[in-house]
Amino acid sequence: MILESKEKINIKLKTEPPIIHVTCFEFKDAKKLAMLSNLAGFKKTGLISFDRKIILEISSGEKIELPIIKEGKLLIEEEFLKIILENSNKKLESSWKKIKKLEKNLS
Repeated sequence: MILESKEKINIKLKTEPPIIHVTCFEFKDAKKLAMLSNLAGFKKTGLISFDRKIILEISSGEKIELPIIKEGKLLIEEEFLKIILENSNKKLESSWKKIKKLEKNLS
């Protein structure tokens, strides 16, 4: 597959994990939510504000970022691109499963 272009475009593939911000009014609620998010598979949970409200940030590690086209030239083989896209889609599916599991844990 040839994707070369006369234009000197740059394209990168980027998959990011979900980032969820939740406001809690009591520390005990934030602590419980942090525990439930960890049980759902989220690896990164932390408090990011202690002012009038407590803000909990919930995130995970499903991240991919790599250049695909630089200055109009394809940088990787088509087969590798297919593998990376499959991997990226699996990470997105994993993220949605974690969100659904967190929703279930909160019920």
